[in-house]
Amino acid sequence: MQALPLLLPVMLFLIFLSIKINNFTKVEKLKNKIKVKTFKVISFLAHQEDEEGNNQIKVDLARLMESKSAYKADDYLKELEVLHQKLLQKKRSQ
Repeated sequence: MQALPLLLPVMLFLIFLSIKINNFTKVEKLKNKIKVKTFKVISFLAHQEDEEGNNQIKVDLARLMESKSAYKADDYLKELEVLHQKLLQKKRSQ
């Protein structure tokens, strides 16, 4: 019982620290996913011929990258995935 006043703040601090580390790890994983998806979309566009559809996707990608700060990380990743899917559909239809 005498150690309880000392032990309780230490335990709460460790729980708080664990939550912060977990959140940091999730954010880093999400940032990495965004980097990978961005690279995939840009590299795919770089290897494609300049067609009208690709030009529109390039414009959409540039607009998305310019307004990156306006999006939450999850929403930005979803938008990149949408552009990537458009590119894949275009590739399949060729």
